[in-house]
Amino acid sequence: MIPDHDTCSEVTVRHRVRFLFFTISAFLIAVVTGIHAQVGTPIPSKFPGPEESFEIASIKPNRSGAEQWDFDSPPGRVVGTNVLLRDVIRFAYNIYGGDWDLRIAAPEWIKTARFDIDAKTPGSVAQARAMSMLRRLLAERFGMTVHFETREHPVYALVVARPDRRLGRQLTPNPIDCGALGAAIKAAKEKGIPPPISLDPDKPVCGNRSLPGRLTGGGLSMEQFALQLAAHTGRTVIDQTGFGGAGFDYDLRWQPDQTKPEGPSIFTAIEEQLGLKLVSQTGPIDVLVIDSIRPPTSN
Repeated sequence: MIPDHDTCSEVTVRHRVRFLFFTISAFLIAVVTGIHAQVGTPIPSKFPGPEESFEIASIKPNRSGAEQWDFDSPPGRVVGTNVLLRDVIRFAYNIYGGDWDLRIAAPEWIKTARFDIDAKTPGSVAQARAMSMLRRLLAERFGMTVHFETREHPVYALVVARPDRRLGRQLTPNPIDCGALGAAIKAAKEKGIPPPISLDPDKPVCGNRSLPGRLTGGGLSMEQFALQLAAHTGRTVIDQTGFGGAGFDYDLRWQPDQTKPEGPSIFTAIEEQLGLKLVSQTGPIDVLVIDSIRPPTSN
């Protein structure tokens, strides 16, 4: 899974996301039945259920006004502190990339309402199973009903820039098998022995780091890189490089404030540093449409 904003992710069996938001809107609660101006083509659910339930779960509004939030799924639990309802939804439905306003059609209040969540799973369960329980919790406690649609939106296609397909200096193939490495690290942790490789905090291994004006990654596919780019370009980015699931290391640097003269734009940096480019086009996007949602029932 690939987090966005100022985060660093490494190979891990836990899903841990910690973000810092710099602007917080006023807390707003409204009971809304989803009415969406743009209508697309309904498509089958990506999660056809039936969903499972937590053994016990607590949900409480967080009105602390704090900016930092945390979401984690350690063995046996799903825990969120000061987490936006929008982010709870996107984790539950495995929606990543940063272009949330396009990928989730929902009432505005889910972008400002924050909650503390503490839920217990029946023992240590796989990530997918824990998120199934989270989807059930959203349905039961928030009365949330959803469907999926395909909608046409402006997108960027990520393609190879040069006819000879030569890559830039800051994009290099990495043949590491991240799945096997993750399993080896998990096994080493269970045995109480050192991991099979030394993890460099300055160079992600099978993960990524996102900072203002810089994206770095190790062992990731172009599809995963495209998900990262969406958060910085304002559009969904579709991988059309033709590299399939091959892994790459990359280090992309640009000037995020284009009112300043020094440094390239992200579009220029992608072409000059990576040998790729973004092409504007229109394409289909799968959208999670929230038909109804309300404030949660009491614990």
